Amino acid sequence: MDEERIRALALRLADVHRRGEMDRVDHAVTVSTARYTDPTWLERERAFVLRREPQLVGFSGDIPERGDYLTTMVADRSVLLVRGDDGVARALVNACRHRGSAVAEGSGNAKRFACPYHNWTYASDGRLVAVPDRASFTGCDLADGLLALPLAERHGLLVAHPDPDGRADVDAFLGALGPELTHFGLDQLRRVRRRGARVACNWKLTIDAAQEGYHVRYLHGRTLAGRAGWECIDDGFGRHQRLGFASPEAAEPTFLDRTPAQLMEEMTFTHFLHPNAVLVVGTDSVILQRSAPAAVPGECDIELTTYSWGALTDDARDGAEKLFELVWKITLDEDLWVQEAAQRNFESGVDRIVFGGVEPALQRIHANWDAAVG
Repeated sequence: MDEERIRALALRLADVHRRGEMDRVDHAVTVSTARYTDPTWLERERAFVLRREPQLVGFSGDIPERGDYLTTMVADRSVLLVRGDDGVARALVNACRHRGSAVAEGSGNAKRFACPYHNWTYASDGRLVAVPDRASFTGCDLADGLLALPLAERHGLLVAHPDPDGRADVDAFLGALGPELTHFGLDQLRRVRRRGARVACNWKLTIDAAQEGYHVRYLHGRTLAGRAGWECIDDGFGRHQRLGFASPEAAEPTFLDRTPAQLMEEMTFTHFLHPNAVLVVGTDSVILQRSAPAAVPGECDIELTTYSWGALTDDARDGAEKLFELVWKITLDEDLWVQEAAQRNFESGVDRIVFGGVEPALQRIHANWDAAVG
């Protein structure tokens, strides 16, 4: 952890708390709700954003040991993240080369992946190693294994590109955000819990819900009361964003007298990593939220994962599990509850919304999405 960076962030948070304000811009932006409802808009997002951009797909701690695997979505592809016998992390399209069925589900540890349909079997590096009744496929090229996607691993992050001909580079992906993020020791993370759900709102709304502090004291007044306020700091790093929050302790005169570790106990940083990930770094845990559109604009899949730094004792794991359940409940019952209501209104004719000066991250995020879509 970079103590100098932590103190600088704490100083800014103490200032906004004392003033009872937040970082802001001096103008509002009005946008069309077609971005949430128009099928043509969604197809352009698939083509020009989600299928062309590298994405944060997880952490080294998701697959720490040889044979560890995890299935997830990269753009609209089902992907198998796996650490091979050689220790290399790979992203393999989760589709058998015979008839296309998925070869893995969920997470676990395995040396081989056998398709449940006809038992074609693949090694952890994606090679095809067994075909029942191979002689009946004479004349077919059976040299191809699972299709590989570019995957880069650095600083504990796993960044994949959905295009087999694309390029994955963690430092290039992070850009200016890199030094502000990697000093947290993300290479020490270990997964605690992971869960996904299909929700009835556009994929971008799941990100909108996490990228402004304006709503915190209203929507989350009961669940987060006393732990966070709407006062926050805001920073843009190219296409990525960061919001910083602190507990009401930040307004106390002695707040800045604390050690960096003690300061971190009162601060939380919510990052948006273009194009579809929200990464929350808190006191003793990290939360990764990833979103992917479904077949229609008004539905999407959301995936939530929590992490701890290093291995947990039994008592600590119990606390981490309870934290996950709380975060999952807040996400579904509060954030996404209002976003699903908004989606229904957009589909019934509400044609525009406003991002205010107190929502600068949303203004930048949507401007970047719009620039990519063209």
